[in-house]
Amino acid sequence: MAECIAKYMFRNVIISSCGICVDSDQISSEAIKVIKDKLKIDLTNRAPRDIYLVNLTDINTIYSLDKKVTEYIKSYTDFKGNLVEILIEDPYNKPIEKYYDTYNELFNELTNIEAEQGGI
Repeated sequence: MAECIAKYMFRNVIISSCGICVDSDQISSEAIKVIKDKLKIDLTNRAPRDIYLVNLTDINTIYSLDKKVTEYIKSYTDFKGNLVEILIEDPYNKPIEKYYDTYNELFNELTNIEAEQGGI
């Protein structure tokens, strides 16, 4: 959801997302429903990406939504860019209401980042 919201908000920035515990080749049906409802974007054919498959050397800034991800990046990668931690609970395996709450949290955080950056 974070990648989709960020791409929707910041159309002139290259944005990608990945995780450290990808256990499925599909995005959750709840995330698909929330993004379709809020942004009118269909994520049905998208799949989550594992951080092991991403080349971190070309990335300027990583916004980590989870302490485990932050620790992984610090401990097991050669990432040299900016690492910003924004703690937002992953709604995975929770009721759909939590996905809507998470959407709102992500949207608000990204709005704050845009304001801090003076527009992206």
